[in-house]
Amino acid sequence: MQRIKADYIDPPQWLDPVGVAIGNFDGIHLGHQKLLAKLFDVHRVSGTDSAVLTFSPHPKTFFGADTLPRLFTQSEQESLLADRGVDLIVEQNFDLGFSKLSPSEFIKYLISIFPKIKSIVVGENFRFASGRLGSVEDLEKLFSSVGVEVFSMPLTILAGSAVSSTRIRELLVDGDVMETSKLLGFNYFYSGKVVRGDQRGRTIGFPTANLEIHDKVLVKQGVYQSTTKYLGVDYPSITNVGVRPTFKSSSPVPVVETHLLDQDLDMYDNFIKVELIKAIREERKFSGIESLREQIMKDIELVKKMA
Repeated sequence: MQRIKADYIDPPQWLDPVGVAIGNFDGIHLGHQKLLAKLFDVHRVSGTDSAVLTFSPHPKTFFGADTLPRLFTQSEQESLLADRGVDLIVEQNFDLGFSKLSPSEFIKYLISIFPKIKSIVVGENFRFASGRLGSVEDLEKLFSSVGVEVFSMPLTILAGSAVSSTRIRELLVDGDVMETSKLLGFNYFYSGKVVRGDQRGRTIGFPTANLEIHDKVLVKQGVYQSTTKYLGVDYPSITNVGVRPTFKSSSPVPVVETHLLDQDLDMYDNFIKVELIKAIREERKFSGIESLREQIMKDIELVKKMA
């Protein structure tokens, strides 16, 4: 897997034959996976490389319509895309100049990066160029003369609505990780190196592995049934996401705080992946350590019954 940062003024070139999927791919949800599956099918038949063209910042963020925290970090996105057969990510800098490209200029830009482009895969609602004037039909028309196939994939509908990153963000804010997993096709997760906390969990009998959350959607603060992957092994776990309001030293920086059931492993500075399965309760402030400890014991017993 390679990742290349691109600028439309002096774009890099990928000189091998390639199929390209275009989009933001911030969620790698079921809709994105449908595009990637088509891209991989084209790759398998034609022998071309598989590339994804994405944009940073997100166009909605650039135009000030919304501030969109990532659903997955850059490294997580790369891993998810690589697992689905992508050889190359081209991350185009979305700036004022790029936003003003006309449809024909956008096509020239694509060809300048991928001189041997053989196919393009997009969603049926894909729009491009200044004012979102370019449509899938424009792509097909502009590329037909140079023998480039354009594949338009229909929206993925689940429970009567289109699967989208916006819908997933809304579910995560509500703490509905079970519905989120249906739209993703896998459990939503946080990953990274375990950081040293204040050791409070260990002192009250429930040692935890802590991850700080940066540049990523914060799920509704609360307690979740979870699975924690460490050194290739999946451990049943219980996870608190939040700021630990019971303690005076609580930090405004949210923490993913995970306790492995019936395990006490030294995971400091090691990489873990915490998958959220089901919400148990909201995070709340307790009157003291003992009342917190009693509630944690109840939470753990509940999660054990669910496992």
